[in-house]
Amino acid sequence: MCPLSPCFLPVSLSAYIKQTISEFAPHVMAVAMSNFSEEGRLYFNLTTKEGHQFTVEQSSQGFQVVGYSLNAKDVVGQPIYETPAALLNTVSLEYTRAFASQLIYKLEALAEDQFILSLTSCRLVSE
Repeated sequence: MCPLSPCFLPVSLSAYIKQTISEFAPHVMAVAMSNFSEEGRLYFNLTTKEGHQFTVEQSSQGFQVVGYSLNAKDVVGQPIYETPAALLNTVSLEYTRAFASQLIYKLEALAEDQFILSLTSCRLVSE
């Protein structure tokens, strides 16, 4: 293999879902891998801040609620969402509020940093 060619490390679906879970875990009451999985599909249990429980399937198509309790696959035909955020926005108002609050906080911090930077980089021109 050419040393200049890009090195692509295979990423398992399991590692990917663990990373995905860590991104939205602060905005829900609980989230963890489910007890079961299938070829090309992984499942996680989700409890929203409102206390609603779901089993969510993650596949190459996206994220889909497959159960209205933990470790359940008793629901079919639910919409498939491209991201966990899109799914959570439809099932949890508190997720939407928590995510929006975090975004506002980060934007305010960025604005403050930019303001401080503008003050420290000002040059006074003497006449």
